[in-house]
Amino acid sequence: MLWCAKVVSVRFATYNIRHAQGIDFFIAPRRVARTIASTGAQVVGLQEVWRVPGFFDQTVEIADAIGMARAFSTAHRTGPLRMGNSVLTSGRIVSQRCIELPGRTEKRSCVLADLEVDGVALRFACVHLTLHRATRAKAIELLAEVLPVDEPLVLVGDFNATESELEPLRTMLTVPKTPPPAFPSFLPKSSIDHIAFSEHWRLEDELTVRSMASDHLPLVAELALR
Repeated sequence: MLWCAKVVSVRFATYNIRHAQGIDFFIAPRRVARTIASTGAQVVGLQEVWRVPGFFDQTVEIADAIGMARAFSTAHRTGPLRMGNSVLTSGRIVSQRCIELPGRTEKRSCVLADLEVDGVALRFACVHLTLHRATRAKAIELLAEVLPVDEPLVLVGDFNATESELEPLRTMLTVPKTPPPAFPSFLPKSSIDHIAFSEHWRLEDELTVRSMASDHLPLVAELALR
């Protein structure tokens, strides 16, 4: 896959939407969509997305409301309910695959997509790591081994991890150590949401966007190709 050498920037976001349940406990995918639109992000990774085939699909509803291409990857199933991660983009999704990760009570996975955004070809990965520390450590080590960094890559997600746990990822990606806290949304204190990137990128800006559409805030990063 070729990537564009001109100097361009792309705005990325990561957002744990808690199945579109806001802090008022109402499930409102279109409110999530409005929040995403307000970030101005061209590529978005969503976690805790729900789907029941034939009944409802939060990825489709959110993406269609704001005119973005979408992809969904199941991480865990409970009966007919699929829970997983989604990729949204104003560009084009060329391909996608699922990387299965260690899980405990709930299975976990990482969705990896090849995208084209404003003439730039890039790889984008979205993950939601477990609360169980030992299992999370195995998942982080696996991601550090299998994620391709030969071309522009951005990894986003709710890592649920301390700074020291992310060191294996830092052997191949830049993981900013002080991202703005995005959890809980009503009084953000924890920096467990991250946007990491390969050496092809330079961080221009990183911020959160206020919203009550989930118990997390969306974390947004402006990245420029070197």
